[in-house]
Amino acid sequence: MTVKDWKGEQILAIISVFLLFSINLLAFKYTVDIREPWHGELSSDHHQWLSGSALKFAKNWYRDGPP
Repeated sequence: MTVKDWKGEQILAIISVFLLFSINLLAFKYTVDIREPWHGELSSDHHQWLSGSALKFAKNWYRDGPP
């Protein structure tokens, strides 16, 4: 393999990684835009206990370490 071939493959790999990253970033932005009307609101189906429960377990794990 020549240096020219190696550089060509390296450039192709960099472009591929950049393309995949860009696609993922656009998909994430799209889903954030869809969820934007509900940002900062709790569910109307009485799931508020999930936030408190997650906070309680996170604090316990931070203090004691995960099991």
